[in-house]
Amino acid sequence: MDSLPEKYEDALSDLNKIVNLVDGQGTSLDDLLSHVQHAQKLIEHCKNKLRGLENDLTKIL
Repeated sequence: MDSLPEKYEDALSDLNKIVNLVDGQGTSLDDLLSHVQHAQKLIEHCKNKLRGLENDLTKIL
Protein backbone atom coordinates (compact mmCIF):
# COMPACT_ATOMS: atom_id res chain seq x y z
CA MET A 1 0.00 0.00 0.00
CA ASP A 2 2.97 2.34 0.40
CA SER A 3 3.86 2.47 -3.29
CA LEU A 4 2.60 5.47 -5.22
CA PRO A 5 1.21 5.13 -8.72
CA GLU A 6 3.05 6.87 -11.52
CA LYS A 7 -0.07 8.32 -13.13
CA TYR A 8 -2.07 11.13 -11.55
CA GLU A 9 -5.34 9.46 -12.51
CA ASP A 10 -4.32 6.23 -10.77
CA ALA A 11 -3.48 8.16 -7.60
CA LEU A 12 -6.92 9.80 -7.68
CA SER A 13 -8.52 6.40 -8.17
CA ASP A 14 -6.64 5.08 -5.14
CA LEU A 15 -7.82 8.08 -3.10
CA ASN A 16 -11.41 7.39 -4.12
CA LYS A 17 -11.03 3.78 -3.02
CA ILE A 18 -9.75 4.91 0.37
CA VAL A 19 -12.66 7.33 0.76
CA ASN A 20 -15.12 4.54 -0.05
CA LEU A 21 -13.44 2.20 2.46
CA VAL A 22 -13.50 4.78 5.22
CA ASP A 23 -17.01 5.88 4.33
CA GLY A 24 -18.21 2.30 4.60
CA GLN A 25 -17.31 2.40 8.29
CA GLY A 26 -16.25 -1.24 8.30
CA THR A 27 -12.63 -0.34 8.91
CA SER A 28 -10.75 -0.99 12.14
CA LEU A 29 -8.89 1.87 13.79
CA ASP A 30 -5.53 0.41 12.82
CA ASP A 31 -6.61 0.04 9.21
CA LEU A 32 -8.14 3.51 9.27
CA LEU A 33 -4.84 5.01 10.39
CA SER A 34 -3.00 3.17 7.65
CA HIS A 35 -5.50 4.34 5.01
CA VAL A 36 -5.32 7.95 6.18
CA GLN A 37 -1.52 7.92 6.12
CA HIS A 38 -1.49 6.47 2.62
CA ALA A 39 -4.10 9.03 1.52
CA GLN A 40 -1.83 11.82 2.79
CA LYS A 41 1.02 10.45 0.67
CA LEU A 42 -1.26 10.20 -2.36
CA ILE A 43 -2.48 13.77 -1.91
CA GLU A 44 1.08 15.09 -1.70
CA HIS A 45 2.01 13.00 -4.74
CA CYS A 46 -0.91 14.50 -6.70
CA LYS A 47 0.04 18.02 -5.64
CA ASN A 48 3.60 17.44 -6.83
CA LYS A 49 2.34 16.12 -10.17
CA LEU A 50 0.14 19.19 -10.62
CA ARG A 51 2.99 21.55 -9.66
CA GLY A 52 5.23 19.84 -12.18
CA LEU A 53 2.61 20.18 -14.88
CA GLU A 54 2.09 23.82 -14.00
CA ASN A 55 5.84 24.46 -14.23
CA ASP A 56 6.04 22.70 -17.58
CA LEU A 57 3.13 24.72 -18.95
CA THR A 58 4.64 27.96 -17.68
CA LYS A 59 7.87 27.16 -19.53
CA ILE A 60 5.99 26.44 -22.73
CA LEU A 61 3.85 29.57 -22.56
